[in-house]
Amino acid sequence: FYGKEIVISRFEYFIKMKKNQIRLGGDLLEEDLNLTPVQEAQIVGTNILQQGNLCPFPQLEQPIYWDYGQSLNITPHPDVLILADLCTFYT
Repeated sequence: FYGKEIVISRFEYFIKMKKNQIRLGGDLLEEDLNLTPVQEAQIVGTNILQQGNLCPFPQLEQPIYWDYGQSLNITPHPDVLILADLCTFYT
């Protein structure tokens, strides 16, 4: 793409994020449980870009081999971020 930075990551982001979902100040609200797939994708993408790391999970949830940990940093932000996650097939 002629000078554009593209990052492609294949990982189960949706499953891990839902499993480790934390809501500050109380329990999960009803609207948090009924998100559309597009809203879930926006939350995951925003979370990864805000943290600047392709592995935004606690050390106990997803261990990182620290000799290669710097390769997960995505700062400055890429032009295109592709998250190849598991999803249901379109029929």
